[in-house]
Amino acid sequence: MKYILIFFLLSNICLAQKSNKNYALVINGGHDKYSNHLRYFNNIKHNVKAYRERGIPLSNIITLYADGDLKSTNHNFSNEDEKKLFLSEANLFSNEGFRIQGKASKENIKEYLKKLGKRIPKGGSLQLFITDHGSDTNSGSINLWGTTISADELGEMLDDSIPEHVTVNLNTNICYGGSLAKLTRKNICVVANQISSSPSYSEDLGLDRWGQNFAYALKNKIDIDGDKKHSFYDAYLYARELKNSNNHPYNSLHYILDNAVVEPGKVKDLLLEANSKKQIYCRENQSHKQIFSKIDMIEKINEMLDPNIHINNLLEALKRSGKDKLISKSLQFEIDKVKNSQRSMKRDLLIKEASAIKEKILLKKKKWDSLTDDEKKIEIYKMNNDIDRLRNASGEVASKIINKERNLKQVTKELELILAGKEEDVEKILNARKCLSYEI
Repeated sequence: MKYILIFFLLSNICLAQKSNKNYALVINGGHDKYSNHLRYFNNIKHNVKAYRERGIPLSNIITLYADGDLKSTNHNFSNEDEKKLFLSEANLFSNEGFRIQGKASKENIKEYLKKLGKRIPKGGSLQLFITDHGSDTNSGSINLWGTTISADELGEMLDDSIPEHVTVNLNTNICYGGSLAKLTRKNICVVANQISSSPSYSEDLGLDRWGQNFAYALKNKIDIDGDKKHSFYDAYLYARELKNSNNHPYNSLHYILDNAVVEPGKVKDLLLEANSKKQIYCRENQSHKQIFSKIDMIEKINEMLDPNIHINNLLEALKRSGKDKLISKSLQFEIDKVKNSQRSMKRDLLIKEASAIKEKILLKKKKWDSLTDDEKKIEIYKMNNDIDRLRNASGEVASKIINKERNLKQVTKELELILAGKEEDVEKILNARKCLSYEI
């Protein structure tokens, strides 16, 4: 019994030590009483509770809220029932020890970031949650109480105050929130409920799926990607799956990939090196140039219909180069998800048709040298007709695949970047994955 008690005490000491490394700054600007909706309070409440559930003590949580007070007169309610619900929840929340440290202002954000930068130890984290209105500007901005703060201003505050040995997980639940992804650094990663070019959508004035589902995943230690951790990225993946259909989540990985350049020629060369069959095609292409140009067209249509072909080729090339070790568990999860999400009856029929046309062309190859020039022209004309018909039918299906699976582009480009990108861009991707995978 004595040993069990000692073990219990040591476990709690270890938990306290781990939790005390983590801090949170939660912000709701609200802008003014007419724009400060119930959903912002709910987002703050759920995320603070999630942080506490994960072991962050209230003393490590700073809340900057509206004009600095939790009262009904600085909120906009759609009806009396909503107001009563707020007052009831606010009282319960306050009874649990929740306190607002101040007004959502530039001055307070700057002051508390400086304080937190001095308090958070090496290896610790700052969980930064922002729920509010965002503005459609080139630089991106967040509405505070009676004013705004730009993404650049917030970035300067973070750079000045938070040391590089502290991980910053920034979750933003605002319109045009993707614009804050520009704050991505070696130790700072950003997730947003919406891309930078669009307002975000909520279910009603009291409910935001993003903020509340994100908090649910954190609180309940949901492991989406199967890495046996309950990370910031797991919460992002969970919230992404249950998002409002009009919102398109964005994160630091998207931002890095959108700004990185991968030379298509370099990717193609590395894929050719990894695929001996294609090398044979290239050599044979000298004697059967017309035939293999048509086969190339078929293969491009096939890749358009079935992105898994390109993904599998990339994975094989990465394996041969030894770079497959750079594929994290979270990326592998997204690869598997993308590969399993593209099936449709029409797509499968077109892939079969493409295969049949390719086989027919390969049969022609066997007797190609025995054909006259006129016979070759007739066969090329038939091949072109088949390919044009297939391409036209495939275009619509391929567009639906891309639109339906928005993560396809991210996964494909990330694999291409790891295979053939600049070293500094690969390092940025690996840093972002590490930051996003931080476990509170």
